[in-house]
Amino acid sequence: MQRTPKRRTSSRARARARTRIRTRTRTRARTRARARARARARARARARARARTRARARTRARTRARTRARTRARARV
Repeated sequence: MQRTPKRRTSSRARARARTRIRTRTRTRARTRARARARARARARARARARARTRARARTRARTRARTRARTRARARV
């Protein structure tokens, strides 16, 4: 079996490989960033929902307190 002469990797091929690696890194970074942004948005939405629930509870408590006060005032008369 005759051995073929070893081919040196051309500098162009090496550059192309390097570019490919860099592109992959950038793509991965972008994906990560997007995921992080999505997580942040989700957290924000959760916080907003929690705030809304708290506000509703506060309103309900206030209404209840007012009703109780009125009932007590009526009972006093």
